[in-house]
Amino acid sequence: DANNTWGSPHRLFAPILQHSHIWRVLMLNVNFEPTRGVMIDEMIQCSNERAKAEDPKSVPCGVLTDMLNLASEAEGSGPDAILMEPIYPAHDKTKLVGFIVSSVVWRESLENVFAADVTGVDCVLRTPNEIFTFEIQDGKAVVKGQGDQHDTKYDYYRRTIEIVSNGDFSPQTPTYTLEIYPTEEFLLSFVSQNPVRGVIGSLLIISVISCLFYLYDCYVRKEFDANKELLEAKRRFVRFVSHEVRTPLNTVCMGVALAREEISQLSTRPSAKVSNETPPDGPPENPADESSLKSTEEASKVSENMLLLEKDKLDEWLGLLGDISGNAESAVDVLNDLLHYDKIQRGKLNLELSIIPIWTMVEKTAMEFKLMAAEKGIKLTMDFSPLHGENDPEKSSGVLSLPERLRGCVVVGDEIRATQVLRNLISNALKFTPENGKLTVTARVEVAQEHSVKTMTLANHETISLPMEGQVMIDVTDTGIGMTKAQLKTVFNDSVQFNSNKLQGGKGSGLGLYIAKGIAEQHGGTLEVRSDGLNCGTTFTMVLPLYRDDRRTETFEGDSLADDRDHAPPPQQNILVVDDSAANRKLLIRLLQNRGHTCVEACDGREAVTHVVEAMAKATDGGSTEPFTTIVMDYEMPNMDGPTACQKIRSLGCSSFIVGVTGTLMPEDVAHFKDCGANAVLPKPFQMASLDQLWMEYGLS
Repeated sequence: DANNTWGSPHRLFAPILQHSHIWRVLMLNVNFEPTRGVMIDEMIQCSNERAKAEDPKSVPCGVLTDMLNLASEAEGSGPDAILMEPIYPAHDKTKLVGFIVSSVVWRESLENVFAADVTGVDCVLRTPNEIFTFEIQDGKAVVKGQGDQHDTKYDYYRRTIEIVSNGDFSPQTPTYTLEIYPTEEFLLSFVSQNPVRGVIGSLLIISVISCLFYLYDCYVRKEFDANKELLEAKRRFVRFVSHEVRTPLNTVCMGVALAREEISQLSTRPSAKVSNETPPDGPPENPADESSLKSTEEASKVSENMLLLEKDKLDEWLGLLGDISGNAESAVDVLNDLLHYDKIQRGKLNLELSIIPIWTMVEKTAMEFKLMAAEKGIKLTMDFSPLHGENDPEKSSGVLSLPERLRGCVVVGDEIRATQVLRNLISNALKFTPENGKLTVTARVEVAQEHSVKTMTLANHETISLPMEGQVMIDVTDTGIGMTKAQLKTVFNDSVQFNSNKLQGGKGSGLGLYIAKGIAEQHGGTLEVRSDGLNCGTTFTMVLPLYRDDRRTETFEGDSLADDRDHAPPPQQNILVVDDSAANRKLLIRLLQNRGHTCVEACDGREAVTHVVEAMAKATDGGSTEPFTTIVMDYEMPNMDGPTACQKIRSLGCSSFIVGVTGTLMPEDVAHFKDCGANAVLPKPFQMASLDQLWMEYGLS
């Protein structure tokens, strides 16, 4: 009669019409007991509310009963549950016409969850009304009993899994949670000596590896210290050799320069001539007077002959002094090569970047060798025609009439280093070119396809951004002995010289081209060489990046940069010469005095400071003596060295132009001198031309 005992408002039969097996429960009324009946009522109620929803499909009305015992399962097999899903016909998605029933055996659901070798895990299945405990043995769930029967001392290890949560089924479906706890048996299965053995083994491995690393570190440190000591020893040797060679050469070169200057003055000084003309009153009447006149004429001829002989002697001495000076400069060049070689090897050759007017630099450098080429009978020419167009009427005018598009082109680099490379190439070409040969310096440009902009910081801390114009190529071509293919492969290696005794008189270090290539590469360019073979001449090409600087345009005054121009003599200066060598002081003062300067000398830094204090005091008191315009200061001196004296002089408020002079020329020594107050530092041997150049740069002449 479809009556029920749980107060259901629905009187209905729900017989099992179909089952996956032929079984005795067919036609059994599912709605026969409260646990099932309450959930069927919930499903009907949910379906009614679902029919009223805007989106019925979004309302889940399936139900899962609380824990119960299925008649189909053996007694003691643990709790089960029934899952019911409503059936709606295709033509009416809101009308409940039946439901699908599926049994859930929780013991079977826990199978294959754990590995087969897992034993000693308690699984507590909970709903709001029921609790049941399973124990895992060899990976399978075994019923332990109703209620929570796990060992509470392992609560710390609890892991909770929510099997059925709100939103999966209808609102009245109970939530299922599974709590997992280890047992003592489970924990004991992990008790092993393996961790101890593993820790001990790991410690041993770490100790062995640490020992190996320590030994390796000691070896590397020893090698590093040895290399460092070797490098430091080499640096000390270079510094020692540089100082000990430059210092005596300084005296020799200044003495030769002074002798050449004064002999040149003597050879060009006009000499009084004894007149041998007949007196205007006619021949003397007195025979004695006639005899006297003949004696005077003979004396005049002898005097003229003596003057000619003296001039020849002076010219000969000038030539000898020139040879001495040339050999001294060769020794200095070798020292410079050693210093640059050391810097390039260590990557410490610092470039003082500036904007180089490349066309002026090329012509000026080439013209420096014109006299040397003429003395050897070599024709030195410059060819700037590749810079002009094919139909340019001024194509043969050279650098004086460059096209407008090239006048603003510059090279960004160290002008001293770039000039050094070009000088090396021209000097080598002159060495290896025989008499009556030819040497041509050619300038070419290769225009870049893309004019990318590059940002650079100059030595004066100015940051510039210039577009790339392309590459400038300076060819130095000679008609000398040429090179073989084997020589071309090794010409840029260090310490390479070909027939040095025969072709160079034993001079040179063999480092020039190696250094020149390193400098070119530091500028972002390169150095190339080509030759068709022996006796076919050689062409060296310096390639440098070329930029366009629209802020400037090179201008050329006069007919040529090679023209001799008259320069106004520098203004007279009051100069303090500081050097512990009396000979150096004497020679330098003589050179300066020959140029009209007044000089005061000091034998060390302490005496120099005293002179500065006295000069400043006299200037303050309105005396006639003014503070020194320039101070030429040696580096290494007793009592007080040059840098220390510079610091003290600057601390007095003295603004004199201080030029340091050093025989080491190591970068750190030069930097130290400048940090202490020197405006510039010159190397030994001291050259007046270098001092004149500094005066021009700083506006003192």
